[in-house]
Amino acid sequence: METLRAAKAGSLYFDPEVRAQWITLLEREGVVNGFESRLRRFDGDIIWVRASARMVRGDSGGVAYLEGAVEDITERKRAEEALTRAREADRANQAKSEFLSRMSHELRTPLNAILGFAQMLESDPLAPEQRESVEYILRGGRHLLGLINEVLDIARIGRQSSSPRPWRPGRPFSSAPRWRISPSGM
Repeated sequence: METLRAAKAGSLYFDPEVRAQWITLLEREGVVNGFESRLRRFDGDIIWVRASARMVRGDSGGVAYLEGAVEDITERKRAEEALTRAREADRANQAKSEFLSRMSHELRTPLNAILGFAQMLESDPLAPEQRESVEYILRGGRHLLGLINEVLDIARIGRQSSSPRPWRPGRPFSSAPRWRISPSGM
């Protein structure tokens, strides 16, 4: 108790301006309910508190003392911050998914048209240098399509859950279709 009495109230507040706001509100209203701020504990740790107080006036009408309570809400604040970070991460992940979906459509559509026209040209009688150019277009287009697919696969893997799931090897294999290939079909 002596330590508390010896401490200056202003030194307990993490942000001195918040203390000034609290005092102004208390003087103006006479009562403060649910005022949230950060305080510095005697061991130096910073905690979040929710304070409520009221002025108690004496016989002369002046303030005799303050009456109130302070509640440590540090854990609640941490949970709120964690929830905010999770929501921001979810929004960022959603934006990434939308971007990749749009990118997939915007890149694949013209690329498929280019590949389709190149395949049509490939079936036409062409001079050797023209055939080489068409093959160059097809190789480059297929390579680019492969890169786009790899990027989208990596993005898809990033969206999958990384939590372990039980797996029973007997079930998937027992329900898989059975294929028989005769030696003549090979």
